[in-house]
Amino acid sequence: MVDGIVIAPLGLESEHLVKASKSGTPLVLIDRYFEGVNLPYITSNDFEGSLEATQYLINNGHKKIACFQGIVGTSPNNQRVNGYKQALANNKIPFDPALVIGHDFGFNNGYTCALKLIKDLGKTKITAIFSLGNQITLGLLKAFKEEGVKIPDEVSLVSFDEQVYSDLLFTPLSTVSHLNENLGVLAIKMLLNQFDTDTKVNPKNVVLKSKLIIRDSVKNLNHK
Repeated sequence: MVDGIVIAPLGLESEHLVKASKSGTPLVLIDRYFEGVNLPYITSNDFEGSLEATQYLINNGHKKIACFQGIVGTSPNNQRVNGYKQALANNKIPFDPALVIGHDFGFNNGYTCALKLIKDLGKTKITAIFSLGNQITLGLLKAFKEEGVKIPDEVSLVSFDEQVYSDLLFTPLSTVSHLNENLGVLAIKMLLNQFDTDTKVNPKNVVLKSKLIIRDSVKNLNHK
């Protein structure tokens, strides 16, 4: 019998949240939302963050860029993959669906995707990876360490999700920072505004800016 819910949904199911909202329980989604479902949310501009990150790789001479994705169909994955594809289109680089691999935002997904990529590297000629989540990236880093693949000498890397350890790695990692430190405050304010049943005003969704943090994990191929 809670008064309200702030939730970061993980999967594709939204029916239980829609039911709670319709029953009168105020709620706010954070970090992601359900496309086509009318539930209030606070998220980051995943599309713009992905577009900027992929453009940065392209600016450094990379054209064969693998994309390690998360859960297909979720809003962050859709937006990030779309940003990646848009950057390719903007630079007249053909989109190759075979370069978008993976199925969830987990550690094991990144690990298995990286092992496969390493095995086929001589054939695919991939020079860079854009990882769509920090857990995916951690799995990737484990595989690279085990197989002796050096970043960025052999493969460049940019990851979505800035972490406190990103600049402490052996090769400091270029990342997209997307979760504002005021996220919790904004979510609670949005939730409390729904408690005023007299106004019946639909909450205004919030999309926060993302930011590319450039470090040392991308090799500039333009200076070969």
